[in-house]
Amino acid sequence: MAKSAKLPIYAQLIACLRQGRSKPRHFWGNTLSRSLQVELLEKRQLLDASALSSSHVSPDEQIVFLNFDGAQDVLYRGPIEIDGISIASFHEGMPKSIDAHQIVAEIVAELNAAPNMVNQGVHFTTRRPQLAPYSTVYVGAENKQFHKFGSFFGVAERVDIGNQTRTDNAFVFSDKIAASFGSSQATLTNALIHVIDHEVQHLLGFSHEFNVGGVLDEVAYSQDVHQWIAQQGYAYFEKQFGYSSLTDNLHWFVDGADDEDDAGLNPFGHGGVNHPSVRHFWDHDAAFSRTFNDGLLGFDSAPNRAIKYITGGFGLTGIFDTDWGSGPSRPGAGLASLGAASSYAADPATAFYYLGHAAHLLQDMAVPAHVHSDQHLELGGAGLNPDPYHDWVDGAEFSSSVFQNPARIAAFDNIDPDRWTNYALPDEVDTTSMRTASDILAGFIPGSVSPDVRPLYQLFLDTAGLSDNYDSRNANGEIDRGGRGDTGSVFDNNYNNWTRAELEEIARVLVPRSIRDMGDLVRYFYAVVDSGDSGKPQVEQVAIDNLSDADPQQPHGPSNPKLSSDATIILRTAASDDNNGKSGIGKDLFQFEFRTKPPGGAWTDWQSPADETNWPGYTSSNGLALNSSHFQDGANISSLFGGQAGAVAAPVFRGQFGYSYGFRVLAEDGAGNQQMSEERYVKIERDSGVNVIEVIDRSSSMSGEKIEAAKQAASLFVNLMDQGDRIGIVSYSSAARVDYALNEILADGSIQQAANSAIAAIDSSGNTAIGKGILAADTQLDALDPGASRAMIVLTDG
Repeated sequence: MAKSAKLPIYAQLIACLRQGRSKPRHFWGNTLSRSLQVELLEKRQLLDASALSSSHVSPDEQIVFLNFDGAQDVLYRGPIEIDGISIASFHEGMPKSIDAHQIVAEIVAELNAAPNMVNQGVHFTTRRPQLAPYSTVYVGAENKQFHKFGSFFGVAERVDIGNQTRTDNAFVFSDKIAASFGSSQATLTNALIHVIDHEVQHLLGFSHEFNVGGVLDEVAYSQDVHQWIAQQGYAYFEKQFGYSSLTDNLHWFVDGADDEDDAGLNPFGHGGVNHPSVRHFWDHDAAFSRTFNDGLLGFDSAPNRAIKYITGGFGLTGIFDTDWGSGPSRPGAGLASLGAASSYAADPATAFYYLGHAAHLLQDMAVPAHVHSDQHLELGGAGLNPDPYHDWVDGAEFSSSVFQNPARIAAFDNIDPDRWTNYALPDEVDTTSMRTASDILAGFIPGSVSPDVRPLYQLFLDTAGLSDNYDSRNANGEIDRGGRGDTGSVFDNNYNNWTRAELEEIARVLVPRSIRDMGDLVRYFYAVVDSGDSGKPQVEQVAIDNLSDADPQQPHGPSNPKLSSDATIILRTAASDDNNGKSGIGKDLFQFEFRTKPPGGAWTDWQSPADETNWPGYTSSNGLALNSSHFQDGANISSLFGGQAGAVAAPVFRGQFGYSYGFRVLAEDGAGNQQMSEERYVKIERDSGVNVIEVIDRSSSMSGEKIEAAKQAASLFVNLMDQGDRIGIVSYSSAARVDYALNEILADGSIQQAANSAIAAIDSSGNTAIGKGILAADTQLDALDPGASRAMIVLTDG
């Protein structure tokens, strides 16, 4: 179990498996055979250790007991000591859509097969060992006892160099992981694998490449709000567009969003006193108007800096920033003109890393202090001029005690370090409102060589214009006008009596807005890099269920439509962008169109669904019910999409017998590119429907309950007949009469209604001439084509 120098754990750069894909991923020159991808919600802290001689490492197997069942009164003996820890069972509170037992089984299997664990002699089990020493990883919901030290997905007791202690423990907080990554089966499984792997590596002696100063940073897997918003923004985008190239590079996107706050981790080389964070502001004048490069204290503005990440150092007006290329990037120094847009085709990892930096800057526009250029200084973690809203969403401790937190005195107490998770978008969020570059700014010009950055600038303007309505600590908002908190000096080291309600009110608007901005940002970026005819998605022609043709694949068109004997049909289509830009397919953005040709008439123009007449499930609020979903491998969907990801839709259409219909569908990808399918035509011809004459005895012997029972039975039968059948009504007493001539039943129910009205009008009187009634009915049936099916039903008392 000797460890080599600087050995990265296999999952440290990645975290969420995209189900059904096994392509190797490339990160910083390392090829990984496991197709994981989400990575790090901590500061890219690679786990490393110096090489150890074999004399320092026992060759015995290290057993790790994974406790998913919860525990009480657990001790933590790490950099701090905590007694009486309670961990709730992992199985408690899981939604019905989650198979918790399956997740546990997959975690154990994956970890026991992981090369880094196999090579170090580590074995995982969910059964408590009886004899051998073992470490325990508790997996379940946290009971808040670690909150005062920060926000963590997991924490180990120690970095055990040489693995000298075989009985140390770790905690993995599944509730926090689910809140940040979402609770889908695959995502939750692989995020848990990643964090468990991370904490066990600490127990084996691996430490972070660098720490950020907290008491538990050496042994914890932490997250911050910028990483969380970037991840939530991806989830918002993925909910609509499914798999995309961002799926494979999400760790770089999240990493860039995190690194933008760190000195030296940017291609400009900004660090130290010349810190990148001073370029995360955007000022305005007294009328709340803005200039593109008006940042804090003469430094560059947030939007202009973000634009440079897209262009490779060129700002909104095309002026090159000579600092670009002075610092590190991924994997080397930045080069002029080589920004996110131009890097995408050959190096998507760098492209999304730069986009993550831009995402951080856009997230800052959802903080009023940043859009008022209201600086909130910190020195060594001490707030010299703390902004209450900034610190609220950043997870800072709020305390009213001068002894608890004298640097930041608040009007109330709250120590929740990851309170930002309270403002996530709801599960049922409408993702169809996510904007394309053209939606953000009309007249957008696609193309990656000279990217059109105007929509990106407009995106910053839109969010800054919302945020600057609110007060910050030392600046008045356009609407608030100083109404929040109270007055204080610039350096009085407190939150000026801002209430929790005041902070919550802002957070419930601006945090969800920031998450939505991430979706708009990704769509904008794809519009830049995934453009032209080569970027359009591939769309399968509309398939039609219930065709009665012997070979539905034969050519067809308006003059030779396929045939269906069912007036209600299911239309199916699929689309993929996997080979055309990888920006995903909008599963709720399929736009079906149809045209109609009545019997003996001409074709109408193409039209969109507008009501339920032809499209069951259509509503004015939600539009057409597409019955759509994403797929990971389209081999079972269409021969066109084997091995590709995409989306499929299957709406229901209701036509009329004798009519012909044409169908086509427009698909849209994450970039906003649209592609129309080929046209598909069908004629709905009724099967030889049944032709029925109901013969009702209306003689005087049927009076009273008998005639009423006969009429009720006759109406029930009429109502049960199908569209395309024919119904007629004959009644008799001393003579016969045709109460309702034989008519074909239509989809609108009008024929059944007319037949039932005729039945209701029948009264009893006279003698019984049953032969006359049968003859009258037979005369109507004889008028049909010889091959038509026919039936006569006689209702009589004998």
